[in-house]
Amino acid sequence: AKIYANLHSQYTHLSADTNKLIADMRTANSQASILRGTFQQLGWALYSTATPMASMFAHAAISAAEEIDAAYRNMRKTVQGSEEEFEALRDAALEFSMTHVTSADQILEIEAMGGQLGIATENLESFAETVSNLEIATNLDADTAAEQLGQLAGILNDMSEKDFAKFGDALVRLGNNNATLEDKIMNVMLRIGSMGTITGFTTTELLAWSTAIAATGQGAEAAGTAISNTM
Repeated sequence: AKIYANLHSQYTHLSADTNKLIADMRTANSQASILRGTFQQLGWALYSTATPMASMFAHAAISAAEEIDAAYRNMRKTVQGSEEEFEALRDAALEFSMTHVTSADQILEIEAMGGQLGIATENLESFAETVSNLEIATNLDADTAAEQLGQLAGILNDMSEKDFAKFGDALVRLGNNNATLEDKIMNVMLRIGSMGTITGFTTTELLAWSTAIAATGQGAEAAGTAISNTM
């Protein structure tokens, strides 16, 4: 009877342990099912969001590369230079776009305009950066800024193509500190530039006169003609 009692006790404990193990296995299986379901849901979510996002970024990258290649080819059509110079301009445009809001293809397009305006190849990088900064800091768009800056470089005797950055800085400062806008100053500057150069005015003096005239609110054409006659 004693032996039977011991066996019965051991059986009871073993049965309890077995039932607990079965319960734990059921719980673990349920948790595994939940975890598996969670991962499945996460997978579908990633598939439906990450995949289109990756596709979108890939499409944007391809489009950007195509735009840069197109702008690079256009730049080569108007700029006279060697393969090394072309590659240097392209690399500089890419590097500039990494630290500024202007894209590489926009820089290359500005350089193409500079080539059409006769800007020397070695000065195109400075020209493009100045035009880009003027577009951001003033009310001039890139096309207008490039055209007018190129024209002034051919008119003003004491302004070389290496002075683009200094001229741009001066123009922005004048526009910020006077009752006129940069495009008004440039319009007057183009009107009086030729006569001013002939009569001995420096670029600095012409900028000052152009700002003062533009600040009066008179039209650039009438004011420019009056000042040219005075000169």
